[in-house]
Amino acid sequence: MKNFINLNPKTSIILSIILVIFPKIDLIPIPGYWQGIRVEDFIILFFMLYILFNLDSIFSKFKINKFQYKNFYYFFLYLLFSNIIGILSGLDVKILMVIRIVEYIFYLFLIDSLKISKNFLVNLFFIFAILNLIVGILQINDIVGSFSSLGFLGPEHEINSRVLGLMGGSWELSIFTTLSYIFIFKYEKTKIKILMMFFISLFLVIVSESKTQTIAFGLVNFLLLIQSRNYFLLFIFLIISITSLIFIDLPILNKIKNLNIEYLFNLTYDTFINQKTHILDDVENKRLHLSYVYRLNYWVTLLEEYKSNSLTILFGTGLTRVYVESFIIRIIFSTGIIGAIFLFYLIRNLNPLYIITFFVAGITLDLFVSFKIYLITLMILKNNFNEKKNSYRR
Repeated sequence: MKNFINLNPKTSIILSIILVIFPKIDLIPIPGYWQGIRVEDFIILFFMLYILFNLDSIFSKFKINKFQYKNFYYFFLYLLFSNIIGILSGLDVKILMVIRIVEYIFYLFLIDSLKISKNFLVNLFFIFAILNLIVGILQINDIVGSFSSLGFLGPEHEINSRVLGLMGGSWELSIFTTLSYIFIFKYEKTKIKILMMFFISLFLVIVSESKTQTIAFGLVNFLLLIQSRNYFLLFIFLIISITSLIFIDLPILNKIKNLNIEYLFNLTYDTFINQKTHILDDVENKRLHLSYVYRLNYWVTLLEEYKSNSLTILFGTGLTRVYVESFIIRIIFSTGIIGAIFLFYLIRNLNPLYIITFFVAGITLDLFVSFKIYLITLMILKNNFNEKKNSYRR
């Protein structure tokens, strides 16, 4: 598919490397927010200016029905409408998040314009995984700190009890790694490289200690082996997974094994059906369940906003929070019943592997508030890779 905006290959490679690898470093702080203005914000600002100064020539040949990210574009337009509903309903829509939507829309055109190959992206993701592995090992040994969403934090900070690598959070590391692994599994022809990526990804997911993302990574491998019809490896993988859960003493595996699913279901039912706030001191096995109960109590306040009137129920409240702690809750409450149905329609042709990954990881993680998760999603779904015979040979 043809690019509507033509960036040259060298610029495309440089931008891709910066956007994927560069850590979260605030260049200009924003009062009242953890996040400041970062290098990716300047990149998209310059790109926006480029589009504005070349508006006639660019959009004279632009046809939305041929745009590879048109479904993203439609959904963002709907989300802007939901924010109008929220404002009219007297809710505190975050203007910074509205600006973020506009920024995300322009990123659709930027990623579309990149002239990169699948081989280049495979190598970039693989190199970034190795870098995260190296930094992660150093973080485990309290040698280096992290560039989290809160800024640079030394090795002694409590947030570094989990590995962040070069990402802004441990959950962000595990999701980015899993999505990179899927892409490499699909497009890398060297089996040894796929195997190396599997072990690197497994290590990074385990040390990031996200329960839902560890489960998602297991499902990803299960589905990839089914899709590739490698039933022998699937059998081996299932045996190793079950044995690991039973016999291997790792913190994240112990947490998954000891989760009380029935208890969590009852808490969730009370939250959304009875609109009940839970007393934290009464939580069973706080080490396992307390973080989820915190989320439930937070979601109750969002539920009250969502039920403000019939319009917010149908069309959503808009973006009244920077973080919602769940992609699923974000979709339902921010876009309403109509928005959720619209999204399901837009993603109907998406590879089920990605849908399942986003759904499972998104139960307790607000995935796309992370710029890098959004970025890698656009990259792995890109369908206008530059695959000329002599381009980007390894």
